[in-house]
Amino acid sequence: MIETSENSVDDGSAIVGRHSIRADGTLGMGLDLDQTFSKSPSEKYPSLTNEGEAEARKTALREYVPFLEQAAPGSILVIAGASEAARTKATAEIMGDVLGDHFANSADVLVVRRTDIQAMVDKAIGSPDLSMMEKVKRAGLVVNMLRALAKNNPDKKIVITFPLYMKELSLTPHQRNWKDQQHTPFMKELIERTKGQSEADVIDTWFGDAENDPRVPSAQQTAETHIKAINRLRSTGKRLFGDRPILTGLVAHGWQLDALTTYLANKGVANQEAFRSVLNQQVMDQAETAKLTMTSEGPTFSYKDKEYPVPAEILQHAA
Repeated sequence: MIETSENSVDDGSAIVGRHSIRADGTLGMGLDLDQTFSKSPSEKYPSLTNEGEAEARKTALREYVPFLEQAAPGSILVIAGASEAARTKATAEIMGDVLGDHFANSADVLVVRRTDIQAMVDKAIGSPDLSMMEKVKRAGLVVNMLRALAKNNPDKKIVITFPLYMKELSLTPHQRNWKDQQHTPFMKELIERTKGQSEADVIDTWFGDAENDPRVPSAQQTAETHIKAINRLRSTGKRLFGDRPILTGLVAHGWQLDALTTYLANKGVANQEAFRSVLNQQVMDQAETAKLTMTSEGPTFSYKDKEYPVPAEILQHAA
């Protein structure tokens, strides 16, 4: 571990975070374990509570704003990684919305919100009576619009916000079923055996169980899959915007992110022992983030006010 520093944010840097508080106010793992939050859904982001919206906004100001401010001129931040769960997409959308508000009068930053892109798509499609193939073809014109925006503003930092499902960040089919999104047998058994325990203790048990249960990927495999998601999102950004510095933003789920944070803090090894000894069973809270920063001195991982050097070779999993 090294002291936290204010490094610049270079090409390939990423900010990953856990979704904010669910609309039902729970952690989704049974009443005995769930924290007690208000159950008042946000009007604008109904998959989150009002409290969840507020927490996500705080995170955006505290984490995303300086992340973008430290980036080089011409950088493009693509906030597009999410799972199938609406709460991940909503949390990511809030990040873009807050950045849009914060940099509204900036001469150096352009923010394209999810609603902006959706309006572009709707305008491009035009008639709802078109065939699906024609709709997809016309929606593809939006990509050209975004490329033109970047080309016409070569020195400005640009934020592209359009959260999309990435299979690497999904809870299905190992934690939840595809059909009804209910817990799988593995998860039901785990929750039953750990009823009444803290979230950290439940996740610690998951680290151990996943290592030996063929029904689910291990924490190591889960972490490597999330590295693939970061790489795939960056590769997409590179295909769209060429040699511009590409930064990525992803919102996913606890447990899986705890595997990722352990992996990055422990030089590419994610297991129960490392979760205990390196992270001291510290789980990623709802709306919390962590940063993988590429600098001239090499990759670093910042999490819970600590900074860890990262061997570059552990970031090379294919997209």
